[in-house]
Amino acid sequence: MLILVIVSLIILYLIEHSRIGRSWQAISRDDLLAESVGINVAAYKVLGFAIGSFFAGLFGAFYSQFYNVITPTEFGFFFSIYILVYLIVGGQRSFVGPVIGCLLLVLIPELIGGLGGYRPFVFVAILMAVLYTLPDGMASLPARLKHTALGQRLAKRFTHA
Repeated sequence: MLILVIVSLIILYLIEHSRIGRSWQAISRDDLLAESVGINVAAYKVLGFAIGSFFAGLFGAFYSQFYNVITPTEFGFFFSIYILVYLIVGGQRSFVGPVIGCLLLVLIPELIGGLGGYRPFVFVAILMAVLYTLPDGMASLPARLKHTALGQRLAKRFTHA
């Protein structure tokens, strides 16, 4: 599974940093402006949907082989909300943001242990804390620290060492 995740992330990283990725960035900023400079907006949206569907199908097939069964209850309302929380906590504007959010929010319940029915409340608390302190998600933390006095002192200490 780890190999599949790493290979998929590499492929997605290469797509994001290619001409296709730059076209998607232009479309996300302004559809009409992107279309006015010659980007076929509909085609790139369909391509994004197809690529997303491919990876969803790939991991769904792997998931079904791992657990031997897939039921609709496994992918209910809270599962969808958790995916959005992973995205927002990690940061939407960077490639590594959703990965950070997913790792953080999967590891915290495991480290705390025994959350049971309180898991959504912990996630909401983390989400609110991140939204209040880091509106661009956890991926923006290094850049934010760089602009603080503590971050500048740490940068001086490590660059002069």
